[in-house]
Amino acid sequence: MEVILQAFPFASSELPVRYLGLPLLTKRMTANDYTPLIEKIREKIGKWTTRHLSFAGPLQLISSVIQSLSNFWMSAFWLPTACIKEIDSLCSAFLWSGPKLSTKRQNWLGVRYAHQNMREDSVCVLLEKRTRSAV
Repeated sequence: MEVILQAFPFASSELPVRYLGLPLLTKRMTANDYTPLIEKIREKIGKWTTRHLSFAGPLQLISSVIQSLSNFWMSAFWLPTACIKEIDSLCSAFLWSGPKLSTKRQNWLGVRYAHQNMREDSVCVLLEKRTRSAV
């Protein structure tokens, strides 16, 4: 190894080495290995939350940028389920809670089907989740 390093001007380092933004690994991915991906996604979402976007804006950013970034990593690795769930959680928090990035469920209007006399032309009843009263 020493002879090769003396003959060629290469830097020596330990695995995991980063190549094209991806870590080169010899074993299964751990949480520390996919942390750069999660941090990059958090960084991008953090920049987007300061902008005033319509509802379609965050959806378009998620589907183009975040999914492309995830697909690039998935082309080289089997991402652990925990990583994929964390990416989904970040994307849904960005989409539904806006700048707060809260992963808690929001008090949105929910839909409940009328159980009595259910027919094809039945109408859904909207309920507010907090009070569970019909709107």
